Amino acid sequence: MSLNRILRKARNGIYMQRLLSNLARLGIEITPYNIVREQANAAGSAVAAAAIPDLEVDWLEDHELGEVLHLEGKGMLDELQQRAANGHRCYVAKLGARVVAKMWCDLQEFHYPPCQFDLQDNEAYFYAAHTEPGHQGMGISPFLRENCYKALAKEGITNFYSYTEYFNIPAKKFKRKLGARNIALCLHVSLFDHISWNWTLRKYEENPVS
Repeated sequence: MSLNRILRKARNGIYMQRLLSNLARLGIEITPYNIVREQANAAGSAVAAAAIPDLEVDWLEDHELGEVLHLEGKGMLDELQQRAANGHRCYVAKLGARVVAKMWCDLQEFHYPPCQFDLQDNEAYFYAAHTEPGHQGMGISPFLRENCYKALAKEGITNFYSYTEYFNIPAKKFKRKLGARNIALCLHVSLFDHISWNWTLRKYEENPVS
């Protein structure tokens, strides 16, 4: 492996993520993460995506959930149906008839397992976003996000939350493009699925994601 590749992986937090993943296999889960507030914000990459022919965004209907299984994983249909039954909604980007990116919205609860809290009527929690590998780097993800902001704003929902694992550098870069703001730095520790702790290490004054 070349030195440049090693340095690139280090900058992207890959080695630290591997270390934490190996510890998790031993039953020791250590997860530092940021709670993030997102905001509607024009992004240059979203403009680029808008020029892709046939790219369309919209809410996925419950009877269409099978269309995102290639992004979720086989055997996930029951879980997706349960999400929909709980009022969660899936926003997707399509090229032709194929879904190439998706994100889920919970309008009732910020439900990342280590940290859960109820949402107000004007708030939404974004989770489980993914873009098909062959369509990554085309600006589709921020384009999808920006249009989801607009779709929810029409319903009076204007505050958006998500979380980002601290060492997931690409995800932090993505949130930075969106103009997202860190609200809090937290640490979750779980030992052998028997005992767990969650601490708020720092509260920010809505600092930009860095």
